[in-house]
Amino acid sequence: LDDVSVVVPVCMKDPPSISLSMPAMCASKEVVIAALGVSEKYASGKSEAMRRAIEDPKETLQTFPAAGLRSVARYLLDDGAAADLSDKYTSWQPDREGDFFSLVDLASSL
Repeated sequence: LDDVSVVVPVCMKDPPSISLSMPAMCASKEVVIAALGVSEKYASGKSEAMRRAIEDPKETLQTFPAAGLRSVARYLLDDGAAADLSDKYTSWQPDREGDFFSLVDLASSL
C-alpha cells in the first residue's frame, strides 16, 4: 500500500472525517496541517505531536506517519501547538491578526 492513493471515510468520529494515504497526500497540490487548541490524545497537548512531526530526527514515516509530510506540508499552529518547537522553527509570521502562526516553507528549511 506504500504506493496506493486511497481516501477513506472515518465515520466513528463526530463529525465524520476522511483519511488519506501518504501517496494521496504527497500527490496533493497543497498539504496543510492545522494544529489549534487542546488535544486529549497527547498529554502535553498538540505541541509534542507537532515537535515529533516537524523536527524530531528519530521519527520516520513508520514511527510517526506525519513525519513523512515534512517535505510537502505547510503547518498552521497556534502558540500552544508550537510551544515545543526549537528556535529553528519559531521565526513566526503572524496571520489573521495574530490568531495563529504559520510555518511556511518548512521543506526549504530542512
